[in-house]
Amino acid sequence: MEQARIPDCQHENWDLSGTGDDWSYLKRHERIVVLAKGRNTPLARVHRFAAGLLMQDDQDFGVVVIDDGSDDSSSLPRLLSSLDNRLTLIRRLEPLGRIPNFIEGVSNVCVDPETLIVVVDLDDALIHPGAIRRVRDCEIRGHDVVIGAMYRPDKPLKSYHPKFSDPRQAWGGEVWVHLRAYKKRLFDAIPHEHLQIDGEWIDECTDYATMIPLVELCRNPVYCPEYLYYHQRTTPRTPEARRRKDALIAQILSKQPVGRASGRFAKAGVADRWRESD
Repeated sequence: MEQARIPDCQHENWDLSGTGDDWSYLKRHERIVVLAKGRNTPLARVHRFAAGLLMQDDQDFGVVVIDDGSDDSSSLPRLLSSLDNRLTLIRRLEPLGRIPNFIEGVSNVCVDPETLIVVVDLDDALIHPGAIRRVRDCEIRGHDVVIGAMYRPDKPLKSYHPKFSDPRQAWGGEVWVHLRAYKKRLFDAIPHEHLQIDGEWIDECTDYATMIPLVELCRNPVYCPEYLYYHQRTTPRTPEARRRKDALIAQILSKQPVGRASGRFAKAGVADRWRESD
């Protein structure tokens, strides 16, 4: 019902028909799945998000959109209707938080462990028509984490240089930047305590909370330095907010590394990947 989709078994029936499977969210089996989350996202930005997907020259991907309890999400099915059966739309009645929605979208909706999850915030957009193709090329070459450069209108000259080797010692090493893509199996391997503080799901700075253990778990990350993603900041930039987030980031970074030993990417290896992405 949240997707504004009625299963065939319900047509022309007054009473509820079918099983739980008939009414469950559409599972995603594609090799690449775009995951977008948001709450009270302005409709113009949702339209921009959809337009960024529709302009891709590679249209072989699925989409999961999770609205986290917006005051009014009734326009989403219409705004995203062009995605048709490629879309799994989840509209929460009440906010659950960012990490539970990550788990729903990646672990529960996506089926194939080798699916590459491409994270695009619902209020952002892909700005290069070859973004999906670029990510797919990286996946075909064996990369299990892909980071692409983002354009920020508030910092138009800012460039980022992800540091895959021991990001906890480099204040995250800019592995949190958009565009972010990773294998489903890597996300599923993150211990839940790395996504929690004092037993509660982390609900801010989730880019740090997810990407740092993902980079520690992966074997072959890559950075694409060309602009693939448009990121428009919406959170308030106040000294108080900055102090609060810095304190949370410090707690995230203080956790023990997960997976394979950190420091396995030599400087030369990272440089090689830069050249490979030119």
